[in-house]
Amino acid sequence: QFRRVLCRSALANIVWAFATLKHQPRANFRAKLEKAPVHRLRECNPQTLANIVWAFATLKHQPSANFLAKFEEATVHKLRECDPQALANIVWAFATLKHQPSATFLAKFEEATVHRLRECNPQNLANIVWAFATLKHQPSANFLANLNNQPSTNPVPATHNHTPPLCRPSPPATTISAYPPALQH
Repeated sequence: QFRRVLCRSALANIVWAFATLKHQPRANFRAKLEKAPVHRLRECNPQTLANIVWAFATLKHQPSANFLAKFEEATVHKLRECDPQALANIVWAFATLKHQPSATFLAKFEEATVHRLRECNPQNLANIVWAFATLKHQPSANFLANLNNQPSTNPVPATHNHTPPLCRPSPPATTISAYPPALQH
């Protein structure tokens, strides 16, 4: 019955609310939440996907390897549709959950981020670079070149007020300083 009731965004709303309230649901409830959407992840929009994985990471709930693989598979084709905060939240969550995404996912993630780079604010960029460093992911030369060419600040567009609070890991003092000097060209 539980699985039949959940619509595409209901899971995201439930886990996002729990994370926002810092409420840790019982283990059996978290397990049900995790299993419910696996077959429906491809139907989710990018914001819903970002909210799900952000909430699991915020709740320190380690999803199964099966869930993370299905999540990655569903998300990789939607990365270009993600806004900068959704991109930052997804990769931040992967790093927080210690989930190493596939090389294909990371390449597509870099492409999507470069596509949206002018819309990124400094916090988005810091979270993305922090996650890459945490995952020990070496970004492509193209990604780093585009990142280096960004202005130091971008305003946060007013349309992003509807998204969950921005994840705030302890990023490096400056975005590009997370990489060794040899990579900062």
